[in-house]
Amino acid sequence: MRKSIRAVLMLLLILAMFGCDTDKDKPARIDQLHMDATRENSPAPAEPEADVPVLPLKEYVELPAKHYVEAIEALSDSELRVKLTDMQTDIETNRSYWALIDMNTKTITKTDDIVEEMPPGNWEVESPTGKWIAEWDMNTPGIWGIATDTGDKTQWTDSDGDRNPLWLSDGSGFYYLHSTGVNLGDGAGFEATLAHYDIATRKSTVLSYEKGFWGGLRWLVPDESIVASNGFDDVIGLKIIHLPDGTEKQIVDTSNLDYLDYAIHKEAGQLLITDYGKFAWYDRKGDIANQLEWPVELDESTRKNPNYVEGGNPYEQPFYESGVNGGRVGPHGLQFSPNGKHLSYLLGAIGESIDDKVSGVKLVISNTDGTDPALVLDDYVRMDRDYVWSPSSKRIFIAFSTEAARERAYVGWISIK
Repeated sequence: MRKSIRAVLMLLLILAMFGCDTDKDKPARIDQLHMDATRENSPAPAEPEADVPVLPLKEYVELPAKHYVEAIEALSDSELRVKLTDMQTDIETNRSYWALIDMNTKTITKTDDIVEEMPPGNWEVESPTGKWIAEWDMNTPGIWGIATDTGDKTQWTDSDGDRNPLWLSDGSGFYYLHSTGVNLGDGAGFEATLAHYDIATRKSTVLSYEKGFWGGLRWLVPDESIVASNGFDDVIGLKIIHLPDGTEKQIVDTSNLDYLDYAIHKEAGQLLITDYGKFAWYDRKGDIANQLEWPVELDESTRKNPNYVEGGNPYEQPFYESGVNGGRVGPHGLQFSPNGKHLSYLLGAIGESIDDKVSGVKLVISNTDGTDPALVLDDYVRMDRDYVWSPSSKRIFIAFSTEAARERAYVGWISIK
């Protein structure tokens, strides 16, 4: 029973990682309920200036007391859309809402409460042309198409467990996970393989790829190369499928959930993996393109452990000295800038533990190949991947708190030259 529960949780995590949103975000309604701290009706004013801790950023906005950031989206170089949770509100009420933050005027404007637009266990993905919406759920066989102009609904595939449509760029069809009808047991659900659906002919074609547990699909190179997850039961598995050649190569198959992270460089058509002690880049065919050791000697917390052993015990023989007999320390939160010129990641404590010797993380900016890494925060801060590039790639916005005042949350920016 415990394995089944864990498997379901793992599947939901994979679906979230691969973009199957249970509450599809749409533009929020503007109610213009301002929460500027200078107004009399604003929540919990800030402490006196003398008590404000020294922050690692010069440009920032302080959130109202006991407010935390759940999601952050950069609309421009100065405006953000954020999902906030008010921890002071009665737990029986809806405590989360969307807001706009203007970094120039340092104001926070509530736009709308969070509304579940899709019920749990239901997903939809709009085609690139906007003509169709592909919809599927856990209780209805097949993937269904909804015409956006009329709302007419058509069943496209008919197998129990068909899911995860990945649209072609011209909207003519999609690749998806076709269920074979074989129950894998142990909470894994139906056996699946890759299939293609053509809208014009209303025809599905099951392709000659491995049958087994598949968790999700993402484009590495649109219309050409796919990153597919196939890890199950406390295992992370990633493989690259190159459609023109009909090949599939397993890139990751590990139970190391602590140190593994990945990102897709869309411009280069490469998959970047950070695993224990190294970065690795894979091309569109799944071949290794580059490898690089984690950065060292950036500051006192990034000194390499002289007793590090590749493949050794990460607790007793970690890569960084700051992780010896302590918390997990390493790069995570990988992102590429929108213009494709920089790689960013968090470097420091992964998660939070009583064993931590590093209090939070710093932000690292490097070239896309990982060379010339540089720390761009003056001190370590607490954040959990709550950072995002602006569309112009000129700024990075981060949501953070400090070790000295954990109850306060901030959103600040870093300018990128």
